[in-house]
Amino acid sequence: MEDPAKRAVWILFLANLLNYMDRFTVAGILTHITKEFHLSSAQTGLLQTVFIIAYMIAAPVFGYLGDRYSRKSIMIGGIIVWSISVFCCTFVPSNLPGLFFFFRAIVGVGEASYAVIAPSLIADMFSDTHRSTMLMFFYIATPFGRYNLKLY
Repeated sequence: MEDPAKRAVWILFLANLLNYMDRFTVAGILTHITKEFHLSSAQTGLLQTVFIIAYMIAAPVFGYLGDRYSRKSIMIGGIIVWSISVFCCTFVPSNLPGLFFFFRAIVGVGEASYAVIAPSLIADMFSDTHRSTMLMFFYIATPFGRYNLKLY
């Protein structure tokens, strides 16, 4: 794979795959999270809500910033924030569920940066004839990321 643009799409595909694997991990282990943090049904529902609200607020902000500043830098920064937040979620003590909620919200912010900016990067790299194929390849990671969790 000598073409740098195709290499970039592969990297974006892999990041998108990890993105959706992470996003659906919480749903897959929700009963364990509920027990670990002693959450009520309402609090358990709030866990995904916090993620989605943070994502919804951050997505248009990153879209605006991506039109004015370096998309690559914003996306890399978001992936770093997302990765650190996921790592931090792993070590939250069971007596601090609020901290777990906080980190899940930050994960939503990090994922929003990636989800908004990656497709525009792909669109910039390819002409009309190849753009739809590359975007299809990028987005096919969504069901693969979700399905992968069912294998375990």
